[in-house]
Amino acid sequence: TGLERVVKQIVDGVQQDVAAEADSEVAPCDPEVLSHQVVVGDIPLAPPGFQPRASVLDRLDRAGARVSVIHTTTGLQGRGATQLAAAYARAKLAAGWRLVAWVNAADIGTMQAGLAAVTEAMGLIEDGSGRPVADADQARRYLLETDGDRCLLVFDDVADPETLSPFVPADGMAQVLIVSTRHTASNLATAVVADVFGTDEALSFLRRRTGLDDEARAAEVAAVLGHLPLALALAAPLIRGQRYGYARYLDRLQAVSAEVSLAGDDGQRYPHGVVRAILLSLAAIRAADKTGTCSRVMAILAVLSAAGVRRELLHVAGRAGVLAGGGRRITADLVDQALEWLADRSLLTFSLDGQTVMMHRLVAQVIRDGQARRGRLAAVCWVAASVLEAHAIAVAPPQDRPAVRRIPQQVTALLHHTAELAERVDEELAEILLRLRVISLYHLVELGDSA
Repeated sequence: TGLERVVKQIVDGVQQDVAAEADSEVAPCDPEVLSHQVVVGDIPLAPPGFQPRASVLDRLDRAGARVSVIHTTTGLQGRGATQLAAAYARAKLAAGWRLVAWVNAADIGTMQAGLAAVTEAMGLIEDGSGRPVADADQARRYLLETDGDRCLLVFDDVADPETLSPFVPADGMAQVLIVSTRHTASNLATAVVADVFGTDEALSFLRRRTGLDDEARAAEVAAVLGHLPLALALAAPLIRGQRYGYARYLDRLQAVSAEVSLAGDDGQRYPHGVVRAILLSLAAIRAADKTGTCSRVMAILAVLSAAGVRRELLHVAGRAGVLAGGGRRITADLVDQALEWLADRSLLTFSLDGQTVMMHRLVAQVIRDGQARRGRLAAVCWVAASVLEAHAIAVAPPQDRPAVRRIPQQVTALLHHTAELAERVDEELAEILLRLRVISLYHLVELGDSA
């Protein structure tokens, strides 16, 4: 069948890459010269034009060895809380802290996989077998409580901070940072608010990103976009790059038909200007993307995990011929160029090592809603599932434990989005989703740390 041909092409490509990497492998460094700094997880790279808020970072520093929660005043996202936490993590990394760990906690499976990676990086394994100790959570927590000096553990995208109580140290010198749209009622936590930009912050951001010094028009744009950092970041490249200028951008923004209505975690609606800003950025991508590669990349990312997707998975998609028209295969270099182009326009973010690609949840939701309205969401899910299946087959547990841990979280996200399909899932998609669940279960059993 067509599916079998696609999967075979993908598997062959992945196996060739694995063989090439094995041939080029170099001897490991002497343990004596390795850094004692332990870095775990996909800490986000600073996005273009990132504007640090010194007052927020200073307050986190003053909190010291406590649980701190960066939260928003409402359930609305896009206020830059994750980026502020990432800036703090990067600062501690630069300061040489012993442990800097980033755990995405959007769902229990992703969080458990992230914590398992932290446990492994801390050396809490038995007899070199690669399997975590019997009570890894307790061992990790005890170590952070007794020897947590200059250690930072970040939990990102947390729905309810109270649910993290069993996983965070109750005492000691370790610092824990939680990013959430909700404040915790616990008096053990220091609350730090990440709100929208103030007027001066918004104007400064737009001036630096656009190179235009028109304070009155910039203030008008900021007001229409609700001073939301995400919306301003999406607007700036269009104002600058296509010579829209502030006035023309506002005209084009008002002309966008906002067919999508976004709500925050608390049910509050986003301003219409925010939705239009996302739609206008996506429309600009489609207009400039003659091959359709960028749009296809965005569509696949939108149905996978918000915690991020590794570049190699998108390279696999390029080789399989699902990122260009007519089934044409494209190289990893071309895929990377598309990713860099999208990141420069604030539609994507990279991890600190550049290997994980992340899309904001609001952008992903708008893309999925658009695909659903055009009756194409099921087809996008099928493409993502076929690429993911071949990649999952090619990854052999338990040798590459980090790669194996990422597969179940991608499958979980894909299952969640297919469950939202308005149309009936056809037999072929249902079969591949079932196979992905079987593969994920096998991987979890082999890992033995997060089943």
